[in-house]
Parts: sequence; C-alpha cells; structure tokens
Amino acid sequence: MKKLALLFVVVFCFALPNYTYAATLGQVLKAPEEGWQRIDDKNSNIQYVGSGWSVLNRSEYYLGSRHNSTNKQLNDKIIIKFEGTKFRIISSAYSGYTDNLLVTIDGVSEKYAQTASSDTNQALTYEKQGLSKGFHIVEISKQTSGKYELDLTLDAIDIDATGIFLDPNTPVPTTPDETIPAPSEDPTPTTPEEPTTSPQPSGKRALLVVTLDTGLEKEFDLTSAEVQDFITWYELKEAGTGKAVYAIDKHDNNKGPFTSRKDYIIFNKVLTFEVSEYSK
Repeated sequence: MKKLALLFVVVFCFALPNYTYAATLGQVLKAPEEGWQRIDDKNSNIQYVGSGWSVLNRSEYYLGSRHNSTNKQLNDKIIIKFEGTKFRIISSAYSGYTDNLLVTIDGVSEKYAQTASSDTNQALTYEKQGLSKGFHIVEISKQTSGKYELDLTLDAIDIDATGIFLDPNTPVPTTPDETIPAPSEDPTPTTPEEPTTSPQPSGKRALLVVTLDTGLEKEFDLTSAEVQDFITWYELKEAGTGKAVYAIDKHDNNKGPFTSRKDYIIFNKVLTFEVSEYSK
C-alpha cells in the first residue's frame, strides 16, 4: 500500500502599509491633489504689483494662461491672502529661469527657484505646510539678479481644500483669533419672507454670546441697540437677504494699542446665539 505524503503549504500574509504619495518639488501637477484646491492665476483675488506683468495664453498652462514678469527692476511681486494651513505655487520651471525668488509668509521669508534641467509647465515649485490654522498673507518677489534671468511666473496657487481664498483688501487681523470673513457678493435684494420674531432686548445693555459651528463661543458686551442690530441682520439673512458677514465692534474689550477692533461673524458659521440683558 502506497503511502501518501501530505504537503502542507503555509501562506504568510503580510499587511502592507497604505502609503499616500504626495507630489514633490519640480513635479508636474496638472490638478490639485486630494486635500487641496486650486486657484487660477487670473483669479481677481491675486494682487499683481509692478509694471512688468503680462498674461501668456497657451494650452500647456493651467486653464490656458499664466502670469509672467520679466522686469529686471525688482519691483514686481504677488500678494495673496488666505485662510488655511498650507500653500503651494504652481508655475513654469525652465532652465533659463531664476533660482533667486523669495516667498514671505506672515513676515517669514524663504528662497525658492523656478529652474529645471528641462523646461516644464504646471510644476510644483514651492510648498509650505503646517501653518497655523487661520489668516495668512503671502508675498512672492524677486531678489537680486542671481544666476539666471529674472523671470517670475505664476500659473496657479493651491491651498487647503477647506481653505478660504481672500480678497486682497481683507484687513490683517489685529489678534490671531479674530475671524476674517471670506469675500462674498451679496445676493440681489429680494422681498424676504416674514422672519421668525426673536425676543427683543429690553435692558440697557446685554451680553451677546455667539456659538460657532466649531464649538467656539464669542462673547460681546454691547448696548441693547447693538444687539438688536445683530438680531435684525441674522433674521434678514436667514430669510434670504442681507450681507453674509456682520461686523461687531469690540469697543474697549482688550483694545490694547488699536484704535478700533471688530469681529466679523459669518452667517453660515453661526450655530446659535444667546442674549443676557442687564442694567448698569
């Protein structure tokens, strides 16, 4: 009787880590990666300063255009304001372009280059991550003539997918926690539906506590008239008309050296608000 030899095969299964590959400097990046959003160079919120700027329209650029400065006088620069935690520059990178550009974020400067061994477009030429969550101001400029010709190009900007790209006239916050509103256009005024009537403050003063959708509470010591103005704005906006942002005067609350301080409340960020009346 033949003996049957049983062969046991043991298969070891190894769980491979789930790597996420992010773009590297110099890489062509024709669309924003996951977690990012892209702003084209023609966006009206990008401020181009100086007399040497021109727009080149070619199919190899993002959405068919890029801004270009060849001004040898170092006066051309770009100013950008946004809310978020990360920032990228998408530009052309050519062998004859400058390696002596400067990015200044919130007053801190870093050198970067738009050079490459072979000419490329829609390239990732600068990246900054890990910024504090909130308002940031970016200035992109030229330094000295350096090794190459002073070409500065901008094809697009990438920021957080949840970030807010701001109007260049947005004021710099006076304190780190001050809310900066996103630029918005008021809708065409329409006849609002009859709003739900909220209790009207009757005391001389009141504490207005606004709770945002993040859970953050903001407290304001205001006159009854100021509280009523806020309630009126909120009810009208809820009914479909009025401004998306409301400015509340902080008065003398921790004013410090500033002549004026205002907190900008964005309507769709308000979860609830509370009014506590009192008399001095």
